[in-house]
Amino acid sequence: HYVLDAKFEIQGSIIPMDLIMAAEHLDAQGHCVNQALMQTIAAKINRKIGRVSDVKSTPERELPPLPYYLGSLQKEASKRFGLKVQVVLDACQSLYEKHKATTYPRTDCEYLPENMFAEVPAIMQALVAIDPSMKHLVALTKTDARVRSFNDKHITAHHAIVPTANPNVRIADMSKTEQIVYELIRRRFIAQFLGDHLFTKTVITVRCEGENFTKSGKVTTTPGWKRVELADASTDKAKPGEEAVVALPSCQAGDQACNVGANCVAKKTEAPKRFTEGTLLSAMEAIDKEIDDPRFKAVMKSKEKAGIGTDATRPAVIENLFKREYIATEKKFIRPSDRGVQLIELMEKMTPQLVDPVLTAHWEER
Repeated sequence: HYVLDAKFEIQGSIIPMDLIMAAEHLDAQGHCVNQALMQTIAAKINRKIGRVSDVKSTPERELPPLPYYLGSLQKEASKRFGLKVQVVLDACQSLYEKHKATTYPRTDCEYLPENMFAEVPAIMQALVAIDPSMKHLVALTKTDARVRSFNDKHITAHHAIVPTANPNVRIADMSKTEQIVYELIRRRFIAQFLGDHLFTKTVITVRCEGENFTKSGKVTTTPGWKRVELADASTDKAKPGEEAVVALPSCQAGDQACNVGANCVAKKTEAPKRFTEGTLLSAMEAIDKEIDDPRFKAVMKSKEKAGIGTDATRPAVIENLFKREYIATEKKFIRPSDRGVQLIELMEKMTPQLVDPVLTAHWEER
């Protein structure tokens, strides 16, 4: 398919902008496959002067992410640090049993009981006693107002994973992996009390030679819980299907927008990326996405936390596949081994129902 690489100068800033194409020129995936059309548009607007046709700025907010449950913690540690899910579970178990630093780890709940809110000041004091470098973050928290993560209606057998109020925890006694996992847990807990992340989102639309272009950007007004985020380049990248957010100049409708370059660029639709251990966990949780039958898809969607295995058992399932050499890692990605491919081919031939996620839906329906 083809895209237009178009840049406009607006108030002295060079802004890459996205062409807004009519639906009739796009395929089912939203791509333009008409190279001649894209080349025509590129030639038409190249070095021409357009105008800003619209500027919309809206205040928006992003709530703090809920505390970790085991699966979400494993996915975060896999994404940020490439840790294996079993390694994260082992570290959580050690933080709970050996160091008394965090709460029970084998949980699928991301909420906290309401009566635990009274313990928050003691937990915050412990975090500072354990590591004085956390004092500046803890000082920014507001622990006098109830936050959404404390909700009895969402509590299951166990609550979310959070730090304990034990002030005698020694980070120096933790392994490197335990330190990483503990850092994630304590920062996510502190985030609950730093307030919403507030920002202004601006969308600029430019019209040039009859064609419309757009770009969005945002400016943080109140950092809120984002203050506690670990530095990670991936947090600033747009997710698949989302538009990248850039810094935009101050402008208004009617301002000049001079095109400084326009080229038709050929793109290839990439195959889906291989799973990491973290994304494989997500796929096991959301197995309904792999089911075509609407009846059984609805069964899995209606079941809270329904999927292949549970948060406590999925790491062992994945680790067992590694031990039996059915899968292997290539950098951080998982690939099936020849042995694994042969096994699936044999099972699909002899007992196809065992490798069909519909079987899980059958079991859930009973």
